Amino acid sequence: MRLFKISLKNIKYNIKNYGMYIFSMVFCIAIFYNFMSIGSSEQLEVMRDFKTFNALVGVCTFVLVIFFIAFIRYSTGFFVQQRKKEFGIYTFMGIENRKIALLFAQEGLLIGVLSLLLGTLLGIITNRMFIMAIMKISESKNAIKFEISKPAIIYTLLIFGVILLYSFFREYRALVKTDIAELVKGAKIKQDYVVKSSATRFLLGVVGVVILFAGYYVGVYYDKLNMIMMFAVIIAPILVIIGLKLVCSGFLTEIFARITKHKKIKYKGTNIVSLNSIAFSIVENNKIMSLTSILIVCCITALSAGLTMNNIFKNMKETDFPYSISCIAYDNQDEELFKRALEEDKSNVKEQVKIKYMRSLADAFSTYPGYNDISVVKYSDYERVKALKGKDIQKNMEIKEPKSGEAVFLKTPRSMGIESREKFKILDMEFKKKGMVINHIFASPDEGFGYIISDEDYEKLSHKKLSEDMIKEISIIKNEEKFLKSLDTAKTQKDLEVTFLAANTKEFTETQKISSYIRDNGNLEFVAAEDFDYKNYTFYNLVGFISLFMAIVFIISTGAILYFKYMVGAVEDKKKFSILRKIGVGEDFVKKSVIKQTAIFFMIPYVFGIGSGIVAGESIQKVFALESSLPISNPPTLIAIAVFTVVYFAYYVCAVRKYLVEIK
Repeated sequence: MRLFKISLKNIKYNIKNYGMYIFSMVFCIAIFYNFMSIGSSEQLEVMRDFKTFNALVGVCTFVLVIFFIAFIRYSTGFFVQQRKKEFGIYTFMGIENRKIALLFAQEGLLIGVLSLLLGTLLGIITNRMFIMAIMKISESKNAIKFEISKPAIIYTLLIFGVILLYSFFREYRALVKTDIAELVKGAKIKQDYVVKSSATRFLLGVVGVVILFAGYYVGVYYDKLNMIMMFAVIIAPILVIIGLKLVCSGFLTEIFARITKHKKIKYKGTNIVSLNSIAFSIVENNKIMSLTSILIVCCITALSAGLTMNNIFKNMKETDFPYSISCIAYDNQDEELFKRALEEDKSNVKEQVKIKYMRSLADAFSTYPGYNDISVVKYSDYERVKALKGKDIQKNMEIKEPKSGEAVFLKTPRSMGIESREKFKILDMEFKKKGMVINHIFASPDEGFGYIISDEDYEKLSHKKLSEDMIKEISIIKNEEKFLKSLDTAKTQKDLEVTFLAANTKEFTETQKISSYIRDNGNLEFVAAEDFDYKNYTFYNLVGFISLFMAIVFIISTGAILYFKYMVGAVEDKKKFSILRKIGVGEDFVKKSVIKQTAIFFMIPYVFGIGSGIVAGESIQKVFALESSLPISNPPTLIAIAVFTVVYFAYYVCAVRKYLVEIK
């Protein structure tokens, strides 16, 4: 009982040290509760795509649990280092090792329970706002009522309670086995040691760099490796994590070990103090460096994904409805019907286009085996369609005219990783991929994948005979009734040519008159802008919403871990700076030294994290087939980096100020 009272007093006296830890825990648990409440919310069950959204949230909650375990594990280690002197006092008082271990582990458990209760309470309080935000994003007009999810409370208390108990027994066992006296002795002044250069460490670092860049390559160029996108999504992060770990433990340590031996660098300004501190910090805490780098990557990726989803949602109308009205005509009767419909509202029609293209099969897609259905468009028709577009879209549609034997890959937006082979065949004609452009031609995603080839090659291809196997294959894939009729008598590729018709009206969505005429006078299928409804696309916004919440978790956790570790260093460095002051070193020197070593400490994981985050942003661009394939012109990634940099700089300023206070 006395130990319990001592634990409570310790928490009271050290609440400032635990403040960041408690805040981070409370915030993470509150988000976890809100995520768990989604599955049992009757208000959200009526939402479109609820099952898919709930499954995605389930994955996020799993990630939160794994992350929470790692967070507690690392943060408790920091507190052990920070309380070395206190352990020494207990040891000199004659308290047994077992009781000291129980005291500290019990203290950590009490803080965890307090955070769990506060986090669950905060989750309950904020749940109505959380559900309200989801309902608003999903365009639901239902009234929002306050509800307390009993299953969410039970799961939150149970899961995090188990984690806290696991942490309690783990810390207790570790401290019982530790010689507390040796732990106290371990707090030596850092300059008593020398960071030695190591060829093995350098070699491991080089291997880490190779693995890291291999992860980058897999994430961005999985198509060139003929790798399915889902495999790349799993393999690339694993390689990046392993690479960052090896780089931080090997390469970085070796670099600073060699820098500290370089006299011109070492004795310049405040480097003799700051570089030595950073060198030892990296040697002792390379795991934290790699963990922080990974957290920054996760944060940038989550932010970039969230902003990308939001951009996709905003641009849905432009990508899925590129014209006011469009259709695919299989015969003269269809063409005539569409023409008459436009005549009915002639004064409203601003511009129109008519092109022919061929449906075919090709061994074209590297992520899918065998033959694939494609649309083949000739270059001159592509240019005619481009002329109808606005200047912004025309810029994105710019391609070089393909030569004979070349083809430009026509890719559907949000195609989720489907990529073209560099070399492929359409029937028996060989082609080489020469670039890629996002589809702004067809409104139907089914027609989106294809190739733009030269007019000369188009003419040659049109005269190629069709095999029975190809006719059978394409009849399974393209099972439209009208197309199957033309397939029955098809002999050459020309017989599989269809007509694409489209028109834009003065007011883009005013197509009611044209649509009504088509419906009343035939059975021609068409796509009209008047039918666009954002409610059908809210899933993308919901994914973005969840991604932004995950990004906030990663931002707070990154700051908390860096804060804990750096403050432990401040406690250890206090004696060192006290000695420097006694021998006449001024406060300006101390301040400059702290600013420099803090900048290096924060900059290392930032550089690795941002670099990997840019690659992750590029992968997101590629997976969803967005307009730009260059990360520098990727607005979501750039915005994500800018937002994170501002928050990260604020952490840096706080760390410098707190450090200067601690070492006085």
